[in-house]
Parts: sequence; C-alpha cells; structure tokens
Amino acid sequence: MEGCYLCGSLFTEDNNSIEHILLNAIGGKLKSKNLLCKNCNSNFGSDSDKILANELAFLSSFLEVKRNKGKNQDIKHGKTISGLSYNLLDGHKPQISKPIITEPTRENPFINIQARDESEAIQILEGLKRKYPDLDITNAKDKLVVEEYYLQEPLNFNFGVGSDGTFKSLTKSAVNYYIFTQKDTKPVKHLFEYLKGNEKIKVAKHFLSIDIRENDSSEVFHLIHLESNQNFLYCYIELFSAYSFIVLLSSKYSDRPINSTYCYDLINNIKVEKHMCLNLSKDHFDFNSILTTTDVEILQKRLNRIMQIGERIKTEREILNIINDGFELIMRKHEQPHLFSQEMHQELSSYIANRFAQFTNRNNQIDSI
Repeated sequence: MEGCYLCGSLFTEDNNSIEHILLNAIGGKLKSKNLLCKNCNSNFGSDSDKILANELAFLSSFLEVKRNKGKNQDIKHGKTISGLSYNLLDGHKPQISKPIITEPTRENPFINIQARDESEAIQILEGLKRKYPDLDITNAKDKLVVEEYYLQEPLNFNFGVGSDGTFKSLTKSAVNYYIFTQKDTKPVKHLFEYLKGNEKIKVAKHFLSIDIRENDSSEVFHLIHLESNQNFLYCYIELFSAYSFIVLLSSKYSDRPINSTYCYDLINNIKVEKHMCLNLSKDHFDFNSILTTTDVEILQKRLNRIMQIGERIKTEREILNIINDGFELIMRKHEQPHLFSQEMHQELSSYIANRFAQFTNRNNQIDSI
C-alpha cells in the first residue's frame, strides 16, 4: 500500500510509522510500515491500544515478555492477606507501594520506618524531625539497615480484559492482519469509521469455546488467525494463551477462501507453526452474549496455568541469582580471584543452602483475579 488505510494520507519519510499488528506493549512482533501513518498510529496508541496494553500489563510484566522497544511496566498495587500493598518491580521484585511509618506510642516509644530506599528513609526522618524536635537524625541514620527478604504472604492482583477500548484495539489488529496478508482493504473498509471513533458497533467478543494448546505445558503464545467460511470473514485472536477473542470482519465476504495463521511463542521468543480451521457460522457471531460460568472457568484454568509457568521461570532465575551472589560474595571476602579453596567451597555451599532454604520456605506466590 502507498498510504494509510485509515485516513488515506500518502506515506512519506515524515509520516511513515511501524505498526505492530499485535501490540508491542504485550510482546507483539509482527509489524509493517505499510498500514498506518504516524498520526493514526499515535491516536490508537493513546486511546484503545493503551487500554488493552494496560489491561494486559500484569501478564506482560509477570512473564517478562520481550518488546521491540520500551520496557515492561512495574506491576502495581498487589495486596497481601494482611492488607499491605506491594509493587513488583520489573514484574518480579516486590517493593512496598509506599513507606510504612510506625510512630511512637506509650507502649512503644520508638519510630519504625520501612522505606523503598535510603534517600526516602532520610527524607522521612527529616520530616519527622519537625514533629519530634528531640529526634536524633544522626543517630537514626546510623541505624538504617538495608535488607532484602522474601515475602511470607501471597500477593493478590486484580485485572480484567474486555472494555470497549479493548475490543476496538483487537478489531484494529484483525483489520491490520487482513490488510497485511491480503494486500486489500475492500472487505474491511466498512469498519474504518468505527476504528476512527465515528461509529459504535459490536464486532468483537470473548471466544473461549476452543482450545488449541498442545501437550507442551510451557507453551505461551500470541496468535492471530484469519479465516473465511461461507459469507463470513473473521479473525481469531489469542493473547498469552489465555484470553481469546473473535472479530467479525465481514458477513458479506465473497472473495477467495482465506486461512492464514501467525503464532509467536513468548517464552522461547520464536515464531511457531499453527494450523487452524474454525468453520464458524452465523450462530457464533452473537455480540450481545455475555461470558457464561463455563467461560469463566475456562479462563481461570488458563490463567492459573500461566501463573504456574511464570512462577517456574522466576524460580529458575532466582536459583541462578543465588548461586551467582554466593560466588561474588565469597570471592570478594577472600580476594583470591585465581584460587578456590576448600574453605571457600564450604562457605559457598553453606550460603547457597541457607538462601535456597529461605527461598523454598517463602510463601510469595502470586494470585490473579
């Protein structure tokens, strides 16, 4: 194509843009420079695409998906059973959402501060000095302790996918994939006003009635599948092997048969071959239907599986970190870069055993709702 399919402007060096058919923010890799101009791309990015990206930010960060640009968001406002709020930095490292300050009482005359870093703790101390003039800040600074520990409670996060903005973004992905693979706009042109925000229609919905996963329990993928059947042209989209949707592109399709699938493995970061044939008919395109109890159970099962995969990835990384930390600690202590004595070996074994015991005894699993 020579120009933006949405606004019609011709592509130039100034207005050309790279459009990710599935969002870059969730690890989408399939992209094209021949779909949307910079302005239309930016409008989606600040509107419906942003909504979908935010709704899926938990999974993107928790699974540490690799993006073409930018980095994954911190996962914010997880709650422990006791009510404490934590963020997950880089999707895996817990940090309190805000400082915790325990002020003195008759029973306990001490001030206790839990801060996110040393500078924040000092800033809090200086603020408390105004309230407690007798506070010895110098002595308090000397008692600052930097400590890392494993959470002893599970973290719970609430997230959901399925707003109007979500379905608009998914419809754009479906239209993108059709134009990208078929080099044509005619069958989907009637959707452009909806994508521009000038019309309100329902052409996308959750679609959880099929399961294309294979026996490989570690498989987590994004998939987009384009298919025609009778007069229907539709697109099936599955994100993180959990959320799946159907987008009706046309109910008056009369061109050549289409069956095209793109699938990307987010764990191994490779494109994989998938072959599908849905054979959907009119009964599948009721866009006023709601999720059934069975649908919710299917989705919960899929999300539980993703949580288990994410936990396994984090466990493997933490074990490697424990071993590397132990080596660095022992080598710095003995300052013998070319010699690893029996004493050092015993210290390393003890360090790894103690850290691993702390790790395996923790209760820092993450629940999704």
